[in-house]
Amino acid sequence: MDEEARMKLLEKLQQEEEEFIAALKPSKYRDGWKEETWEKEMEEHPLFAKSLPDSGELPPLVEAMQQLKYDTELNGPEDLAEQYKDDGNNNFKLKKYRWAVASYTEGLRQKCKSLELNAQLYCNRAAAQFRLKNYGSALADSTIASKLKPNYVKAMTKAALCCWELERYQECIDWCRQLLELDPANAEMTALKDKAEKALKLAERNKRKAELKERLAARQEAALRTALEQRGIELPKPKDEELECNPFDPLTPTHPALRDHRVHQSPTGDSLVWPAIFLYPEVMESDFVQSFDESSTFGEQLELLFGDTVSQPEWNASGKYTPSSVSVGQIVMFSPSDPFPWVFARGCTSRRT
Repeated sequence: MDEEARMKLLEKLQQEEEEFIAALKPSKYRDGWKEETWEKEMEEHPLFAKSLPDSGELPPLVEAMQQLKYDTELNGPEDLAEQYKDDGNNNFKLKKYRWAVASYTEGLRQKCKSLELNAQLYCNRAAAQFRLKNYGSALADSTIASKLKPNYVKAMTKAALCCWELERYQECIDWCRQLLELDPANAEMTALKDKAEKALKLAERNKRKAELKERLAARQEAALRTALEQRGIELPKPKDEELECNPFDPLTPTHPALRDHRVHQSPTGDSLVWPAIFLYPEVMESDFVQSFDESSTFGEQLELLFGDTVSQPEWNASGKYTPSSVSVGQIVMFSPSDPFPWVFARGCTSRRT
């Protein structure tokens, strides 16, 4: 058949098609979406649905489409990784960050050879982890992304922000400097760098102060240990890592009123200052003395409790208890297992021993 004959045949077929369509009788639209509810029916259709049913059961059509989408025989590693990345991006937009992390992770498991795509997956997963406040994981992912794709601004920015949240200020400054080398006009990184530099200076100053405080406390404890040993008071000896408690714990009062007033040296360092409890068995009362210098007498302390210039408690309104009328009994714990016996002293001039 030559060209002219083919053209005549084509014209004839077109003419017959037009005549056939013209001969068709008009018919009503049936078995389709209703005009008043078509939008709702469209949203419920698996091909156009924006969300999955809450029951967790997928419509057969959706399940079949997913199987085709993730079929390893029909899709290569790069195609699958790209599809998982798209899923992660959709979940991220819906603020379903854990789902987004799972999708990006599945994309990375495909082990595709595209460095660009892998860098995007790591970077996007870092963004999702950041929203979940998993700053350590986000920093790890953004660091890998920046290695796979040099000068990856998005990943480097996320790394800088993670370092700030983790209070790793020097690393934050380093990331900011790299970004500013790429774009000196980057206002966000300029501000973050300045903020991190100030925070670093403050952190270093606080660290020096803490170290100085620790050294001072160590010297004070060493001096206190020496003073206690000179008085025959034994403390547990440290055994490297085996020591689970502070050796001064046995000398730390357990009563709430005295708990923060452990034995310590006086400001001059010539004596020890102890916490003490004065018990009055007759009336079932007590007084808590937070600082009782060993160089002072019971009489001096009783003057502070029952002297003429001191307002008396209700239980001593009659004035029965006076510095000169009470008998003092003293007990001193030299070691947890060897308490001294009660020592009674008539009058109020005896010194602590």
